[in-house]
Amino acid sequence: MKWILLGLLFILCFVIWLVLSNKPSKRVYNGKEAEAKERGKQGEKKVRAAIGETQEGFKYVLNDYILDIPTEVGTTQIDHIVINSYGVFVIETKNYSGKIVGKDDEEVWHQYLCKGKLCYNLNNPVKQNENHIRHLTNVLPYGTRIYSVVVFVKNNTKYIESKYVYNLRDIDRALIKDKPRYKWRQISKFGKILEDNRSFATSSEHTENIKKVEN
Repeated sequence: MKWILLGLLFILCFVIWLVLSNKPSKRVYNGKEAEAKERGKQGEKKVRAAIGETQEGFKYVLNDYILDIPTEVGTTQIDHIVINSYGVFVIETKNYSGKIVGKDDEEVWHQYLCKGKLCYNLNNPVKQNENHIRHLTNVLPYGTRIYSVVVFVKNNTKYIESKYVYNLRDIDRALIKDKPRYKWRQISKFGKILEDNRSFATSSEHTENIKKVEN
């Protein structure tokens, strides 16, 4: 009887060890993750070229903007910010291929590749950008006009139902609203406020913070 109990205890311990040693992390950073990151960088480079640089008297441009925030991650990263006479435009860049399907109020969007044979879930980039804007409102003066712009570099927005999503070829139209509200003095003031609040964290440090929280 004693040996039977010891045998059962050994089996139980072995099973527990197998479960713990093979437990997957919440997110795996592998070759595909690196490939996706590189695609993202290439997409941001194209958007950066499309929106141009800061032009005194006309617009203030910030790229790869990182802001310290009071959350577990500690920082939030915004691809691009354009400040012009119409307001502050917070731009989220997506360089996805294939057919993208989604709506503003859906948590998850879908990416279809290989003529629909492959389907991947995507976090709703509109909601992602809403979080960026929420944090910026804590930095900029109350009442500042802040607009969300989600740009798809591949110009594949046909199946997306959103008033915030634009093809890259339409980026100029995305940065225009009903009527101008700000003169250069105010535009540069908003830019300086954002520059003064820019985090000392790098993009790599921001990514590492996310990994630590998710794993």
